[in-house]
Amino acid sequence: MKGPYWLDLDEAAKAGEFFRRVGCDEGGTRIMAQKASIRPLYLRDVKTPAANILKQHMLSLGGDAAVARHVVNHGAALSDVILLGTLRQYGGLPERLSQQPWELKNLGKTLEALLARVKEPQSVCWSWKDRKLVLGDGHMKILGILNVTPDSFSDGGKYNRLDGAVARALEMVREGADAVDLGGVSTRPGYTEITVDEELERVMPVLEQLLREVPAPVSIDTWRAPVAEAALKAGAHILNDEGGGLKDPAMPGTAARYQAPVVAMHWPPPGTAYGHLAMDVTDALRESVAAYEGAGLDPERLMLDPGVGFEKNAAESLALTRDIEALKTLGKPILIGASRKRLIGAVLETPVDQRLEGSLAVAAWSFMKGMDMIRVHDVRQTKALLRMLEALAGREPDSHDS
Repeated sequence: MKGPYWLDLDEAAKAGEFFRRVGCDEGGTRIMAQKASIRPLYLRDVKTPAANILKQHMLSLGGDAAVARHVVNHGAALSDVILLGTLRQYGGLPERLSQQPWELKNLGKTLEALLARVKEPQSVCWSWKDRKLVLGDGHMKILGILNVTPDSFSDGGKYNRLDGAVARALEMVREGADAVDLGGVSTRPGYTEITVDEELERVMPVLEQLLREVPAPVSIDTWRAPVAEAALKAGAHILNDEGGGLKDPAMPGTAARYQAPVVAMHWPPPGTAYGHLAMDVTDALRESVAAYEGAGLDPERLMLDPGVGFEKNAAESLALTRDIEALKTLGKPILIGASRKRLIGAVLETPVDQRLEGSLAVAAWSFMKGMDMIRVHDVRQTKALLRMLEALAGREPDSHDS
């Protein structure tokens, strides 16, 4: 059994698509779609007896469950299931599953933890001796991009002089960046690989200067453990691991030794095939969580990034961003990095230097979906957008704004 995954089924057509995926007939799809505005939870590869049990328990609690037609007569071994209930109805399910076979006992424990996070969301504070970063406090944070590369897709060559890089970092903090993300390797489509020594030569002089002059946390954007080790030893505050602890297996141990906060990103091997993209990415990031926590990293020092654009074409990246709430089931803060990327160019038919409006649209969508951080090039414009959205939502201004 895989899952569960929160679903956002606020549109009838989208709800129908998921019920058909499960295997409901058209009559059942119409009935179930009327109930989908509650809090749907999707489960994959559920054993048929377990699917029947879930259906009966949800009905007894006042909810329902969408299952495939073959479940009633055990016509196949597995079925996907969509649970349809309120938080109160789900609250009665873990106890009923506690003595059940077919992985249902474990599902009950997972569901219990998931409901606790939804009912009482907790903020996370990453603190250092002279600065801090609070996630999950209702204010989506901004990670400003600083590429010291000659070939990044958007700003390659623009900040690869030491003075220019430091000036840009300070400017982003003044504009409202909550942290600065320093990268020395381009990961654009068709990028040219460089050696570890070349990456260190690019980032270390800049990092050392940033740590002296920039008042915000500084992250190092790399997937290679030797670079991460050097950066963390020098004082980098956050490790932005593009490989999610899987591309270089030494990364989790490196971060754990320093207990450095980590952003673990999804970057699958070339040619990866997807079933349902957001669910597949959620499952893959679960492996990243296991790798980092298994190495000894404090669970509260881990944030996840779905890797928009990384081995995902424009249509896939758009679908992933649309269904991003599925990642919330992992119980970690979530960062979205789609600034100026191909999905925006594909929709708006614009070159890289004309994607501000699209990038702001993704930032607004991420805010509405409860994401915790957005990684952007255009800090000033993104900060203004978030301030307006927070005012419309009736939230108190972020302390960073004062």
